[in-house]
Amino acid sequence: MYCNSSDPLDGDNNTCVGVESGKDLEGTAQNNTLIGKSAGANISTGYGHIVIGSGAGDTMTTTIRTTLIGSSAGTAINSTDADGTVAVGYAAGIALTEGQYNTLVGYRAGTAIDTSDNTTIMGYDAGLNITGAV
Repeated sequence: MYCNSSDPLDGDNNTCVGVESGKDLEGTAQNNTLIGKSAGANISTGYGHIVIGSGAGDTMTTTIRTTLIGSSAGTAINSTDADGTVAVGYAAGIALTEGQYNTLVGYRAGTAIDTSDNTTIMGYDAGLNITGAV
């Protein structure tokens, strides 16, 4: 365990770099790489994350296997129904709360999507006004 969690952590292979990154990891949380201020800050027992960027994925708790790269990427994710999300780029998927297996790549890609499943959006401001299920 390489994270400064305030809770007991039995899980292995967690790496946290940045103020408050992974601060709530506990129990069997494992295989998380969290880099940046508050990256994955509220993940408790979630596992298999790669979260890089200031504030990226900071509201996730028990979600699993996400890849969030970019400042504020996936910041609203707060449900296990967002498992498997990939958001790469500044603010990519910033409004996504639940919705699984989405791939959002690009500066502000899919910023209005909140509950869609299985959506792929790529490009600068791509899908900027798409909301809900697609």
